Amino acid sequence: MINKQEFGDIIKELREEQGISQRQFAIKLNITPTYLSKIERGEFPPPSEEVIKKMADLLNYDINDLLAYADKVDSELLAIIQSSPQKYAGLLRKWAKKDGG
Repeated sequence: MINKQEFGDIIKELREEQGISQRQFAIKLNITPTYLSKIERGEFPPPSEEVIKKMADLLNYDINDLLAYADKVDSELLAIIQSSPQKYAGLLRKWAKKDGG
């Protein structure tokens, strides 16, 4: 599990690598610069799934990886698993064992 400070560090690092100011990024995300600043400093937990997906898109970063850093799972994936839990849970467990998880 990654803590909220590490999530903020990742966002800040990716944002700075892209040369995007905190203000520009916040505007593109439709959040306030103050809120983004507090996320990056670890004062606030990661934002909603929707905002994280937007962040990933703007930063050209894998959505599932960024959601995982926020201790979240894509709601679409959860819906798929919930549609047939025995089938998908078994499959995921089998893959996890294969990968040493």
